[in-house]
Amino acid sequence: LTTPYLEDLTITTPDDTTPPVITCPANIVQPTDAGQCSAVVSFAATATDNCIGGTTITYSHAPGSVFPTGNTTVVVTAIDAVRNQSSCSFTVTVVDKEKPVIACPPDITVSTAPGACDASVRFGASATDNCPGVTVSYSPASGSVFPKGTTPVVATATDAAGNQSSCTFTVTVNDTEKPVIACPPDITVSTAPGACDASVRFGASATDNCPGVTVSYSPASGSVFPK
Repeated sequence: LTTPYLEDLTITTPDDTTPPVITCPANIVQPTDAGQCSAVVSFAATATDNCIGGTTITYSHAPGSVFPTGNTTVVVTAIDAVRNQSSCSFTVTVVDKEKPVIACPPDITVSTAPGACDASVRFGASATDNCPGVTVSYSPASGSVFPKGTTPVVATATDAAGNQSSCTFTVTVNDTEKPVIACPPDITVSTAPGACDASVRFGASATDNCPGVTVSYSPASGSVFPK
């Protein structure tokens, strides 16, 4: 029995052309971090491969990165030992749910405008927000004409995402303008027949910036006046 001598033995394995299988996380929706217009977002993708040798996963935006408000697409790529690669993507959405902080001015007290029973009053509240773009509106508006008395004003801060906060203050308009009175001329009459006095009636005129002015007399009109 003779055995042939094998001088050379070559074993050829097929090339690895199978890309790794990568699985992205589901789309992520996350609120902004407190006091920030962004959020730190963590995530992880997984990958498997047909060959041993290690698979490397890379991200267009690293896990734990700071993401701005809005939608950001993250592309994930898995590369195996012979450079086969696969990719997938998912979306990170950062939503601003933080309300702005508003500070109303103190209650306002003013006098009526000269000759008027009201006053135009301007004011301003301050507002801050974690994101740019907060605006403040008023009801009634700053610069409105306020009637005599006390009127509540609601100030509302609205940020770019539509979150709102409100506060309230009052505008009080006081009538501090004196009425204008015009007396009649001095009056001279004769005593009543058989009497040493006379009943005299008279009237003064008065105007005021607000309705409701009344005139009183001392002594009263119609009183009996001595000689």
